[in-house]
Amino acid sequence: MDIDNETERRAGHVFVLAALLALAGILWLSWQFWGLSREMKLLQSRDHRLVELAGEIVHLDEVLTMSARMAAATLDPAWEARYRRYEPQLDNVIEESLRIGPGIIGKFIAETDAANRSLVEMENRTFELVHQKDQRAAAAILSSSEYERQKQRYAEGVRQLSATVETRAHAAMDAQQRRIPLVFVTLLVVLAILSLFWMALLRANKRRVEAEQQARQSTEQARGELEKRVADATADLTAVNHRLVQEMESSRKSEEALQESEGKYRLIADNMADTVSVMDLAMRFTYLSPSIMRLRGFTVEEALAQTIEQVMTPDAQEVHRSARCGIGRRSGTLDQRRGGQRGRDGPKRRGPCNGKGCQRGSSGGNRLTRA
Repeated sequence: MDIDNETERRAGHVFVLAALLALAGILWLSWQFWGLSREMKLLQSRDHRLVELAGEIVHLDEVLTMSARMAAATLDPAWEARYRRYEPQLDNVIEESLRIGPGIIGKFIAETDAANRSLVEMENRTFELVHQKDQRAAAAILSSSEYERQKQRYAEGVRQLSATVETRAHAAMDAQQRRIPLVFVTLLVVLAILSLFWMALLRANKRRVEAEQQARQSTEQARGELEKRVADATADLTAVNHRLVQEMESSRKSEEALQESEGKYRLIADNMADTVSVMDLAMRFTYLSPSIMRLRGFTVEEALAQTIEQVMTPDAQEVHRSARCGIGRRSGTLDQRRGGQRGRDGPKRRGPCNGKGCQRGSSGGNRLTRA
């Protein structure tokens, strides 16, 4: 039993450890999947937006450049109005790119913004010359080497921005792809641990069910044995009770017979002329027949309350003392020829006695026996 308890405790520890490992694996997998999802959302929300902004920057730059050159070529103020309408949009796009573009991307956006400011400054001088109707000077600014250099600087910044965003996106995707096998292996390990855990749990549950069935069978067997013992004991008690009833019935009948016999003997003793007395070993009367009244003049109750000294004469007392010492004993009777009993009027002599006891003839007498 102690070995089984120790085995169950160890199995419980193994189950707890396996459950903790499985829980840790599940938490790590959850964190990995959350990281993958977060990075994918970041790629979709930030890098994808940067690519969109780079395209808008290129588009708006072309719109502004075309508007400035058309204004210088035609001196039409409508082109300037178109320029002024798109210029704030380009500023807003560049500001948004600077706000969400981290690290080196922000550097490329800053380069693009600086080139844009230089271009805007030269284009504003062109619009001033357009206002002055100096078409040649306005066209000269837009065709100058400085303007072309700033345009190249602007285009290079946009190109590096797009390339960097694309490179970062590919790097992030590569990192995600490298993490996928690790996550997959971890998932397999967790599944293996969970499988072992559930197998061990099922085995332990099976053993527990078998132990419960065995204990139930043992209980049923013990209960059957106990019921058999109870039935046997009940049968024995029934038999003993039957015997006791029979013995009690026999004892009752014997007692009734004894009482009937005693009643008959008492009727004889109470109505016979001779006196019948019974004494115990202490020489005290335990029974006296009613004829004691005729013999001594005392009632039965008075005579039973008297001592041996009050009942017998000194000679009779000496006989009784000798009898107690083994002298004068004949067949269990006391010879009282040498003494007598005291009556209400004084000592009374006894009649003749034979060897079978001391008794009076038909005229009345006394019989003395030991209890």
